[in-house]
Amino acid sequence: MPWEKSFELDEATEKAMTLFWNKGYEATSMADLTKAMEINKGSLYNAFGGKNDLFKRALLQYDRDVTHQTLAKVENLNDPQCALETLFDNIIDDCKNDPDHKGCFIVNTALEMPHHDPEIQKIVQDSLAGTETFFIRITKRGQDLGMFPKSINAEQVGSALLGYMIALRVLSRGAYTKNGLNNIRAEALNLVKI
Repeated sequence: MPWEKSFELDEATEKAMTLFWNKGYEATSMADLTKAMEINKGSLYNAFGGKNDLFKRALLQYDRDVTHQTLAKVENLNDPQCALETLFDNIIDDCKNDPDHKGCFIVNTALEMPHHDPEIQKIVQDSLAGTETFFIRITKRGQDLGMFPKSINAEQVGSALLGYMIALRVLSRGAYTKNGLNNIRAEALNLVKI
């Protein structure tokens, strides 16, 4: 009897993503995955090719559904200062409202980079580069509108804002207070103040 898929791939991937996000790649077993995804091992291999391929798919889905959508929503705000404030406020709110202190799936994976294959490393690098490019665009738009200093280097500020964002994501996993996170946010926003 031929194999038939009896589940929706994106939904199953989202369940796997949540598990990987909570536990990390290494700590997530195939038994954990089949239980969380509510599928058997054969279906997992047939549909996804194995744990590593499933992890790649989960990262790409997170990047598409969370990272890209969040940045697009913020970038649609007409005010670059408001866009940055909103993004950093949302990060802090996400952290505060997450009892599991998961942080960001992409950033968490970046912290484990030496343990991942080149394809996973590239997914993470591309995602972070896309976020850095977002920060550069916002900075340049703020300069064009006269809201940010013309004297700052947009590329350097974009890199620094990415660094502050990563710091927020890492420290929010339970290692820092909300007041401390707000201090990081304030310093990030100081980079573009006139």
